[in-house]
Amino acid sequence: MKKIVALALILVLLCGMTACSKPEEPAEPTTTPAPTTTTLNLKGINLLTGEKASDSASSRPIGIMVPNDSATIGKQIGIDKADFIMETETEGSIPRMLAVFRNVESIPDKVGPVRSARSPFIATARALDVVYLHAGGSLQARALLKTGVLDHFDALTDAKTFWRDNQLKAAIDYVHSVATSREAISARLTKNNIRTEANQAFPFKFSETAKTGDAAANTVQLRTTASHTVTFKYDAATKTYNKNVGKIETCKPHKTIDGKQLSFTNVLVLYSTKLAEVTDAGKGNTANFENGTGKGYLISMGTYREITFNRTDSSIAIMEKDGTTTALLNKGKTYMFLVDKNLAGKEIFQ
Repeated sequence: MKKIVALALILVLLCGMTACSKPEEPAEPTTTPAPTTTTLNLKGINLLTGEKASDSASSRPIGIMVPNDSATIGKQIGIDKADFIMETETEGSIPRMLAVFRNVESIPDKVGPVRSARSPFIATARALDVVYLHAGGSLQARALLKTGVLDHFDALTDAKTFWRDNQLKAAIDYVHSVATSREAISARLTKNNIRTEANQAFPFKFSETAKTGDAAANTVQLRTTASHTVTFKYDAATKTYNKNVGKIETCKPHKTIDGKQLSFTNVLVLYSTKLAEVTDAGKGNTANFENGTGKGYLISMGTYREITFNRTDSSIAIMEKDGTTTALLNKGKTYMFLVDKNLAGKEIFQ
């Protein structure tokens, strides 16, 4: 009898310690949530103009450096097909352009002359996520490109994507004879497995309806460097500004070599502090511009208004005069100037 009681006590103790208690519910497995990713639906829209585009076309822009000095104006090839152009000073008051096409499919059969890279153009190219084409560059521009901030093709090391064009040689000279084409760029993109789809939204925002400014701007004269003046004339029928070179009274149409005048829906003027970058030889300098916030103008639909902007090494933001509201551009092509702020106040609006 004593053995039975002792055995019962042992069983009670064991049940209190182990299996006789109610089993616990198994813990939920510990997992790390998969990171959320945002897929931008950038198909079906031209990121540079805000207009509808073919869904079958790629969406990453292509930017090509083009000279814009007096010897080359009127002799450039293919830039009238660009959806966005940035112009600023390079050195010695000489302007240059970055002609940006919405994708490789929209590039003409020939574009040129192709010229060298400069720091402020690289910043804009990064903001637009472009594949950047150039022929060499300033000391600072080459150093920056070597860090891998952009996919870029350099004519000085790539004889397949670029060539010396006889038409440009005859029209200008040997130095300004480098050209490229849709077919050559497309082949290089494929060979190097370069991304052709945009992975970021275009920094400028567009209006669904025509947005006007505060005052009339049917004719606009701008000093873009100390020695370079341009005039834009508004065409109410097409709702675009035709670009001209020179002052209002004596200006001449800015045309390509085949007679196509440059025309844009929006003209942006951004005033900033000009900086000097020493050249390779240590003599003279090339121009760069200070990052940060500045003031300028948005010219569109025969009117203009003041805007503010903010630039970094890889972004651009355009705001209304209050500095907080995003400025809306009208849908269409845009020409953007980055100008020494010492030239602000020399504009003429009529």
